[in-house]
Amino acid sequence: MFAIQFKQVIICKRTPDTMREIKRGDIVRVKEEWLTPGENADLCYVVLEESGPGRVLVQALGTVLPLAPSVVMAVEWLEYAGHVPE
Repeated sequence: MFAIQFKQVIICKRTPDTMREIKRGDIVRVKEEWLTPGENADLCYVVLEESGPGRVLVQALGTVLPLAPSVVMAVEWLEYAGHVPE
């Protein structure tokens, strides 16, 4: 596993490209129907790797923590919001 550091601010926007396949390097956000009440809907994640069928390992973006949290999420919970700049 590896950590990705960004030197620019990533702004997540909802895109109409919801049927796009999610893969490594994509920036994603949790679909509104999967958020719990009070959870930040603007929080974005970067996909680090596939973690089994229908699941991906993601790392939170824009946190002030020295080591951003990583978690495995189901692909059906996520929507595409962009791609990591090369």
